[in-house]
Amino acid sequence: MGEKCRKLHDMLKISSKSVELYNVKFPKDLYHYSRDIDVPIVVQDIIQMFELKWLNISIIQVWGRYISEVGVSLGVDNVGYLCPERLSSVETDTLGTSEYITDALVSLQDKKFILGPCFESEHWMLIVICPERNEVYFMDPKKRSQTRSIKLKMPLNVAFRCYCQKGGKHDVKKGSSLTWPKTQCPQQPGGDECAYYVMKLMYEIVLSHTKKDELTKSFKESSYSSEEINDVRDLWSEYFMDSCMK
Repeated sequence: MGEKCRKLHDMLKISSKSVELYNVKFPKDLYHYSRDIDVPIVVQDIIQMFELKWLNISIIQVWGRYISEVGVSLGVDNVGYLCPERLSSVETDTLGTSEYITDALVSLQDKKFILGPCFESEHWMLIVICPERNEVYFMDPKKRSQTRSIKLKMPLNVAFRCYCQKGGKHDVKKGSSLTWPKTQCPQQPGGDECAYYVMKLMYEIVLSHTKKDELTKSFKESSYSSEEINDVRDLWSEYFMDSCMK
């Protein structure tokens, strides 16, 4: 663990007997909720991050809030965000997920890239929607011999068609269909690092790739170093201490 991670670890250890969770406020505009909401961040889920284990959705939700604020501080205004919880509900509510994406796309149609961390079959992946090009960049940190089939693909395609019917900005030459070009991204060496890879990808896109037209070859497939993953955990920890524990 890095310095910030250890500091948060020690703070939580001291308060663990009296505090089991922290309620973190999320503005409605960030993830396109109908109102501002409080999301409970369970201390045990944070401990999972300290131990480099599988991460809960709430950890990724906080990361999205952090990344959005980083973008604002850097003057990056062409990136939008989708709620990982709403995307991951596709396994139980396909129609609701599609309707959520449609509404979000309408709100975000002026954005170049829309980041959507999604969780299916115990695995984190990242979709990046580029409305103006009718494209989705699917970043899977643990590729299979055959391209992974994700349940989100069908409702996302339907949502984009509905978005186009509502007058949303898109490439009219391509009609109302999405294309999913093959996209490279760093590959995790083990079985539990997927969430950390998705977090790192989101961070790098906002910091370094927003001026690009597309992302198919923006990343190499070599694994992130342990130092790079520790940096992600440190950034999350620092943000949580400074902005979420008040």
